[in-house]
Amino acid sequence: MSKNQYISVGFLIIGFLLGGGLVEAKKAELQFHSHPRPNPQRGPTKVFINIFVIDIRAVHDVRQTFSVDFGMVAQWKDPRLAKGAKKKILSYWQEDLEEIWNPMIQVQNQYELKKHFKDEVKVDSKGNVIYRQRYSGELSSKLDLKDFPFDEQILPIRLLSVDHGPKEVQFIFNEEKMGRSEDLTISNWEIGPGKVFVDFYEFKGQSQQISRFNYIFQAKRRAKFYNWRIIFPMILIVIMSWAVFWIDPKIPAPQFTVSSSAVLTLIIFQFSMTDLSPQIPYLTRMDRLGISALVLVFFSLVECVVTGSLAQFGKLRLARKVDFYSRIVFPILFVMALVASFLI
Repeated sequence: MSKNQYISVGFLIIGFLLGGGLVEAKKAELQFHSHPRPNPQRGPTKVFINIFVIDIRAVHDVRQTFSVDFGMVAQWKDPRLAKGAKKKILSYWQEDLEEIWNPMIQVQNQYELKKHFKDEVKVDSKGNVIYRQRYSGELSSKLDLKDFPFDEQILPIRLLSVDHGPKEVQFIFNEEKMGRSEDLTISNWEIGPGKVFVDFYEFKGQSQQISRFNYIFQAKRRAKFYNWRIIFPMILIVIMSWAVFWIDPKIPAPQFTVSSSAVLTLIIFQFSMTDLSPQIPYLTRMDRLGISALVLVFFSLVECVVTGSLAQFGKLRLARKVDFYSRIVFPILFVMALVASFLI
């Protein structure tokens, strides 16, 4: 294959990666061939990036995405455009982004993202080029929910300079101009201030590297809601099932009523709370607690049947002994389950 063929294949891969398929690939390839980079002999083109997050609305556990609204400003210098700006009456002139060289910035982790402004740039008489864009929608993020509801997640905004590596485009940022709104509408997460760094992205199986700009937010789930709506009621149901250990085995009917009621209550409660837990293929800390609670409540029912049978066959003393030790063993087992669910 020729060099140009390799370039075309590379753009095709990039186009599909960014969700645009052949259309995005052809646009990127056309821009690459028709508009060379300014002053390539002087090293990489410096592209200054500023991002301000207007809002983070929600984190979607199952889709592995988060809803965000942010603005971006990219600035670079192209002395070739200064002559055109000087001919204009105004101090700057506007141009379509596709009509000039540009770093071809794309949001790498876009899921469903919408642009609010036209792809236009402003150029001043010194050749400074400014591109402004506002994005809203969903960005993808690899969420690890094993610690739910006490989990912390990374919410990234990742920008790629399509087909430009560190030797062609150098992303530069000013942390003082980066930031987010203090009045985010998301209510069940605490969002940190954000961290900025620049690296490169390398396609698997290829040696090509492209420059990448990262704005990362640390998010911590507010667990208070889950503590009071799920965990605390579940603990009360488990404790309720231990009441059978204080009921005399001579009267098995109340024992069986309490035990069976605890089992049914816990099952119904867990089903009712299904919508509050993420539907994922692996167990979270909350799931482990729910399973432990269900097992303990079930064995409380088994203990009730055993002691009732012993009393019926004249072994009342042994039945009461089993009840006595159950008062100690079951709370210890439940404390161990809590520790295993939330501390290990």
